[in-house]
Amino acid sequence: MDINITAKKIEWETGRVLAGQQEWTESLYGFYISFDPDEEDGFKYSAAWGEGDSESFYSFEEAASWCQNEIDIFIRNHAVLTPNA
Repeated sequence: MDINITAKKIEWETGRVLAGQQEWTESLYGFYISFDPDEEDGFKYSAAWGEGDSESFYSFEEAASWCQNEIDIFIRNHAVLTPNA
């Protein structure tokens, strides 16, 4: 029997917008994404989990996908499946 364990889908909230820069946050896992139009292509979107190092992306969708993948991997690595009684 194959079981696919994933985390609950991240729900993004639009954060502050200042001088063309924008942030998105989510409160369930602690991820955030930021956009800086002054960065060169490929680095305009940054995503991070909590206070960890950030990763750079071309688009919001790529950054959001990275965040979801990171939490899915974490959940798979730490989940314990037990039989129903």
